[in-house]
Amino acid sequence: VSQSRYAFIIEHLRHKRKNLHIIREGFADRLYAFCQQLYGWAGFESKQFYQMNPKAKDQPLPKDPKGRTPRSILLRVAEKVREFDPEAFMAPVYKSNFGDIKFITDMRTPPEMEYAINDPNVYFARIIAKYPGYKPVSYGKDDIDHLLEPYDKYWKEVIENYGDLNDFRLKAIEFTERKHYRDWE
Repeated sequence: VSQSRYAFIIEHLRHKRKNLHIIREGFADRLYAFCQQLYGWAGFESKQFYQMNPKAKDQPLPKDPKGRTPRSILLRVAEKVREFDPEAFMAPVYKSNFGDIKFITDMRTPPEMEYAINDPNVYFARIIAKYPGYKPVSYGKDDIDHLLEPYDKYWKEVIENYGDLNDFRLKAIEFTERKHYRDWE
């Protein structure tokens, strides 16, 4: 699901509660920044660039003599870092105490979910893509949309995205209002 979908929720919440410090963060944020530092010479771009140009993630880097793609670099670097420290991408996200509310926009794997389950301050809300032509993102041999099925009982909110931005914006506002009045007062 596009992380821009979270922007609707965050935008509305910031409008309603100007005194809240809201952070939007993802486990892959540091991975992208690290890979850009390592492979910027080869043409590796920022996370925002790949969000705006998703097909570029599967194109060989223009100056890399080995012909690697950004996706292959991201997956390989993440794999090696996790071998060294399984919590390397999770700990900075969960253990930083910045902000009143933190939106984690890319929870995709069972270890990420397991880490979150142990934090009593985590509120689980999920955006599910349901629009025609949606193809789940692959993570190794598994389809991300199915990796977290064993954790379905933890999602307190599920927002279905049928691809219509106006419809999704209304759902985001509705979620924010419901959650706002329950917990963020």
